[in-house]
Amino acid sequence: MKIYCISEGSIYRIDSGKPQQLTCGRIKDYLHAVNEMKKRDEWKTTGKGAQFMQVQEKYYETEGEFLRSLSSDGERLIYGTFIDGVGGLYFKDPETDDETYIFANQTVDPGRVSCRNGKYIFDAGEGGYERHIGWLNTSNGGTDQLTEGFTSESCPFISRRDPDIVYYTAMGYAQNSSGQVVEKSPCAICSYSAKD
Repeated sequence: MKIYCISEGSIYRIDSGKPQQLTCGRIKDYLHAVNEMKKRDEWKTTGKGAQFMQVQEKYYETEGEFLRSLSSDGERLIYGTFIDGVGGLYFKDPETDDETYIFANQTVDPGRVSCRNGKYIFDAGEGGYERHIGWLNTSNGGTDQLTEGFTSESCPFISRRDPDIVYYTAMGYAQNSSGQVVEKSPCAICSYSAKD
């Protein structure tokens, strides 16, 4: 039996009790690009070049929780990233390390993905308090948002008994007259029927 999980910002496969770290292509490519940019700009920020140019060293986000989620559709892994303000979801073949993107270059922070019978649903937000759920078209990266408002819906799960039923958690927020969040509602488990 193989178990896949996220630990310390990486994907691991546990097979017969032995963990093996898997590569996340998107994160690896980003960190490689940052290192190349730092090397290219090094002369501007160190030594005589820095004295001449008077340039401050650029900040690049190189550490953080880039890996946001991990799921599987039964054949491939699906992982979500949020790096330097850009989110994306990717398919990964855990045996060959081949990866393809589902969507990328969007400013959404992707969360959990649930898959059943060829249907994909996920939650995402754009910073702040709001998160919403939506269907995901994995062939073109399109989405169909199901929820909206000053609320947070997350952790979608497609029913094993009926793939048209989705369960998710939801809560709302109360604001004061200045628009600041002062209270969160209790969290509830909700269901959505795609049949309606």
